[in-house]
Amino acid sequence: MANLQGVYIAGVLQGFRSEPWRSDPSKFNHRVGVARQYQDDWGNEQTEVITIDVPLDQVSVIQGQAEVLRGKSVMIRVIPQARAGGKTGAWLSYFMPAGEKIQPFGNNADVKAAS
Repeated sequence: MANLQGVYIAGVLQGFRSEPWRSDPSKFNHRVGVARQYQDDWGNEQTEVITIDVPLDQVSVIQGQAEVLRGKSVMIRVIPQARAGGKTGAWLSYFMPAGEKIQPFGNNADVKAAS
């Protein structure tokens, strides 16, 4: 049986992207995006895309999974981290723990993720 303890982000996988650092364009942050829909205070449908950082040693595996699972319902185990400082004050970041993979669920549970 799978160990499902921890914090998970669930939603529709938007894809994978690598973004160069502003201070050193030869280095990159690797991320996946997960979209979640909700209703705002006025009853309107809104979409929130949560960005999740991918460990450097998992980039090729996660990139392959993202290609297969793009547009599908997934859940990803994350480590949330609150940060303070900078021009914008405080923010919340999400990181995939080392060795984690993107997990399909719901109607997509029969999809085999790339390994």
